[in-house]
Amino acid sequence: MTRKPEFSCFLANEKYSIRPGGPKWRSALPINRTPLEPESAVRPLTYGDYFEAVRVFLERDQYKAVVTALYCVGRGNGDIEQIQAIRVFLVKHGQYYHPARIEINCGKLSSFVLNVAVSATAREMIKKEATALDLLCTRFPYFFLPKVYARGEVCIDGGRDFGMFLGQWFEGYHEFHLSRGNGDGNSRIIVWDGRPAKHFLSPEQTGEVYTRAALILTAYYNPATFERITAWHHAAGDFVIRPDRGRIIMKLITVRQYAPLFENAQPDVHLMLEALQFFLLDLSLHMGLDRLDGVGDPTWAGDRAVAGSVDGFFKGLMLQVKVGLIPREIVEGCREYLAAVSRAEWIDMIVSVVNRYDASLPDLPLIRFNLDQYAACLYRSVTDMDRHTI
Repeated sequence: MTRKPEFSCFLANEKYSIRPGGPKWRSALPINRTPLEPESAVRPLTYGDYFEAVRVFLERDQYKAVVTALYCVGRGNGDIEQIQAIRVFLVKHGQYYHPARIEINCGKLSSFVLNVAVSATAREMIKKEATALDLLCTRFPYFFLPKVYARGEVCIDGGRDFGMFLGQWFEGYHEFHLSRGNGDGNSRIIVWDGRPAKHFLSPEQTGEVYTRAALILTAYYNPATFERITAWHHAAGDFVIRPDRGRIIMKLITVRQYAPLFENAQPDVHLMLEALQFFLLDLSLHMGLDRLDGVGDPTWAGDRAVAGSVDGFFKGLMLQVKVGLIPREIVEGCREYLAAVSRAEWIDMIVSVVNRYDASLPDLPLIRFNLDQYAACLYRSVTDMDRHTI
């Protein structure tokens, strides 16, 4: 008879163990609901439901998901007997997912992320995200995104449905947000690394954060099809960082949508350049948006995010040149095209883009309030070509 690995459940860390039948096990799982998803007549979803669904997913088909993930990271040979223990840590309650860190002990410890979707909206989203991650990890020769090792759905007693995918865990990377907790009233980026003392980035590191984020998003932009990663937001913790001897190493942990800027458009040189301008504008508008300490009021990062976006935009295009995805002439043409756009033309396009944003967008008042400052910084950054030598 095959020995089953020990299975245990925790909240954020091993200090907070959760056992079947205990008070926390029976308590309601925090879930964000929308008017489109009214309260169900069945009992509230519990922590126990969550951990039971995770257990079913991981143990299904002779631990196929776990075995596959271990094999992909070079830690397994397909033998279930090597799996000694599985520990599940519920990391956070996001707007759509309730991700867990899955720690597998098979002689050595290996960690993975298990994204778990509960609502009908989130379950549809998680299917699309797993597909998008597979596509981008196959199409682009980078390592900025997590790999997906297994996906599926689980239905437990009571008709509770869950969507899940098991993916790559980025060890040593942490969420970050703008904060004013450093005492001088100015917002700086704080890293949620679990240290007792708050870890604020230097101004130079803060600028590099925005450059790296823009580089990653631009590196996955397809100038021929106009496809780009969209629906990302700093407030959701979509990017994670690992400071390394003063440098910033960054990953993007989610891709909610990968879709074209324009539908059914036939690319030509002029349209490709217009699309690159629109992509940069939209990218730099959203780059500075966050919530104070991740959960507070909407806040704006200011010029450092705009300048970093422009710098990262050109660096992302040059990365595409380096790996052979686009010719250098596209970058040179883009730089010349953007340099020829007048300040008035930039402002007209910015106003046109912002006017097309959904009026219910929570960040829209903040965008409008900072629009003049944003436009001035964007124009300065684009025309300062010495910073974007190619």
